[in-house]
Formats: sequence, C-alpha cells, structure tokens
Amino acid sequence: MIAPTRKLINKELDVFNRVLSESVHLTSADAEQLTQYAEAVIRYETALKQTKKHPTISVPVINRSTGNVTGEKRVRNPAFVTLKEALTQMNVLARRLMIDAHSAEKRQRLLTKRSQAMAASESKMAADSAVKNSITEKQIQAAMKMLAADSYFATEHVLRQHAIWYLTIYLPSSNDPEGDEDIYFRPA
Repeated sequence: MIAPTRKLINKELDVFNRVLSESVHLTSADAEQLTQYAEAVIRYETALKQTKKHPTISVPVINRSTGNVTGEKRVRNPAFVTLKEALTQMNVLARRLMIDAHSAEKRQRLLTKRSQAMAASESKMAADSAVKNSITEKQIQAAMKMLAADSYFATEHVLRQHAIWYLTIYLPSSNDPEGDEDIYFRPA
C-alpha cells in the first residue's frame, strides 16, 4: 500500500488518493513524489483562485527618507509567481510519475512489459512444477544412491535436494536427449 510520506490536509489527501486510484503503475517508491504532486496541485488551485479573484493588489508607497506612507499603488498579485512555480512543479512531477497525457504510451509499454514478465514467470513456475511432479520417489532414491557414492559427508536432506536438482534441471538440459547414459533415472 502506498501512503503519503507526511501529513497532508484533506484536499491534498483527496488528490493523492485520486491519482493513486487512477494509476496502477505507481509503487511505494513513488510515494514521496506523489505527496509532492498532491501538495503542488492544491498550491496551484489556491493561487489560481487568488489570482482570479484579485489580479492586482494595493501596496503602500513609503517615503524612503521619512519612512511615512505616502499613498498606495496597484501591483500584480504575487500569487502569480506561486501559480507559475506550482504549475512547473506539477508538470515535472507528473512526467516523473508518468501520470501526464504525454506518458500514456510509456505507461502502456510498462504495463505490457510487466504483464509479459508475470506471464513468463507463471509459465516457468507451471513448467517447473510439472517437471518436479513427473519424477517418482523411486527415481529420487536411485539418484541419491548414485550421488552418495561421490559425497561422503552429505546429509540425507542435501542428497535429496541434489538428486531433485539433478533429475529436474541437469538431466533435461543435458545434450543427450534420450538419456541413454542414465538408464537408472528413466520414468517408469
């Protein structure tokens, strides 16, 4: 489960959870960047509301020599700077997290690679299981006797594991497809 790396306000937590639910490719390693992204989104939305409501603000004009306020002037709202910085940070983090529109193809390739890797892994596990289930206890015991002649200090458990390896890995991968050399280990 992916959790924020620090306490977020409710609005930020909503963004965090929304992005997390829409992006299945994210991992726990992305938690910090996702937390930063949620914070940047709320900072952007807040600054956007302020700039729309008050595009300019009044600031006092101060006489430098006397320090007295002589009047007011209208200036651009400083929230525009926050707006620009938050937008930049959002874009950078969205690209890194692959949640932006431009990363759709990358996400698809990543998910395809993951699904192919999982399918290959499952196929290998099934094949390994089939090979292990195809050998009999009689074959394992015969292999253990043969291997015991070469291993003076091996325990029964070690001999058994080595025999299973020999029957399931070594023999199938050897160059002799008929297995004529190893007549003791042919399936019954």
